[in-house]
Amino acid sequence: MVQVGIIPIPPYAVACIGWTMSGSDRATCWLPIRSERKKRQIRRVVSGFPARSVLLAEDETDLLLFPPLRAMWSPRGQPARVLLSGQNARRVVFGVMNLVTGHRLFQVRLHQRAEDFQAFLKWVHGQYRGWHVMLLLDGDRSHTAQASQVLADRLGMQLLWLPVRAPELNPMDTLWGQGKDTKTLARRA
Repeated sequence: MVQVGIIPIPPYAVACIGWTMSGSDRATCWLPIRSERKKRQIRRVVSGFPARSVLLAEDETDLLLFPPLRAMWSPRGQPARVLLSGQNARRVVFGVMNLVTGHRLFQVRLHQRAEDFQAFLKWVHGQYRGWHVMLLLDGDRSHTAQASQVLADRLGMQLLWLPVRAPELNPMDTLWGQGKDTKTLARRA
């Protein structure tokens, strides 16, 4: 046991950031979750870049011609009749958002393959020519492909990886969700 003032602290709790209590229950150790630690790490990396740098959050989403049916009315006791037309057209939208200005760029592609992501990287590089580009992105296979990483390095873009299952750190995820909800509501009206 380590002694802090008059309070004995067990060795496993020495690395704790703070202590939390619930009512009269005993205090428990509070450790930052992984996404909070990653957020601090990203802030440190970003703070050391030159003045002519831009931080972009990247993500992609699938758009379907007929989005999933979320709700439908029908008379009580009768199943709703849903007409299907066969194959549903699908497109992938790649997007980046400038985290300082909020400026967004989108590009529509047929697939979400490494080649499509690389074409998107070249297009973003052309839009931000002369800038040092830092790209926040998730661990999708198209992003982690060796050819994608080599291309980003050749273009002078730095890839900053978000933690697994941390969509709250990528504002593009929120943007996609809001856009899809709006589109679905507009179709129902």
